[in-house]
Amino acid sequence: MNEESKLNGKWVNDYGSEMDLSVERGLVSGTYSSTTGEVGRYRVAGLVDEYPGAGGLTAGLIVSWRNLDGDAEAGGRVSPAEESPSTHWMTSLTGQLHCIDGQDVLTTTFLLTKNTRAEDRWEDTVVNTMVFRRV
Repeated sequence: MNEESKLNGKWVNDYGSEMDLSVERGLVSGTYSSTTGEVGRYRVAGLVDEYPGAGGLTAGLIVSWRNLDGDAEAGGRVSPAEESPSTHWMTSLTGQLHCIDGQDVLTTTFLLTKNTRAEDRWEDTVVNTMVFRRV
């Protein structure tokens, strides 16, 4: 198994939200299923270090908070008037994958950016940490 493929598979965080990731030639794609805030399924894209050195495997992921399931009756789409405000938000998750006590652990810094008016930009980013474990 090459190092980058260690990110393949299902991951769960401390809130019970899940990511299902696939890696090919350093490019990450997948879905994030949220159990908090806006419940739904969301697109994940990113990069992983194809040739890591000693230490953890580094990765950078982006979650787009536009619900992939949307309104099932509308073919997965909703009108702009019905959209959740979080539809226009993005989250970046940047961190490292380590094997800790025999378990794969992806520890990330979480940056949630909300779309705001220019005068409100001081409140547009939330910073946190988020830990995922392989399912």
